[in-house]
Amino acid sequence: MVASIEELLKKVKADVTALEAAIEADESEDQSEIRKEMGKIYKQLVAVLPKAQALADKAQNLVNKADAAQKNAQNFFDSADELATTIEAASEAMDPDQWDWGGEEKSHE
Repeated sequence: MVASIEELLKKVKADVTALEAAIEADESEDQSEIRKEMGKIYKQLVAVLPKAQALADKAQNLVNKADAAQKNAQNFFDSADELATTIEAASEAMDPDQWDWGGEEKSHE
């Protein structure tokens, strides 16, 4: 009975060893495939990188142009607002009813 237990243990040990070897071989094969796929993805990313950088540069140029356009628009608005304020003040100054004509009041209707 001890001999049969020893034989059974040897068989189990051999099976475990064979299973470990099969798992290692399978993992090696899986890792090899993973490495191949990673290599493909890396090459694709490297190929796309200059395009992405060029797009980032174009986007920055658009931001710069938009900033300049916004500044120009703000300057135009400020000038137009100042002009409107000046015209309003001139209009009020030219209102004949605002002046003291030194005589009787005349109404302009």
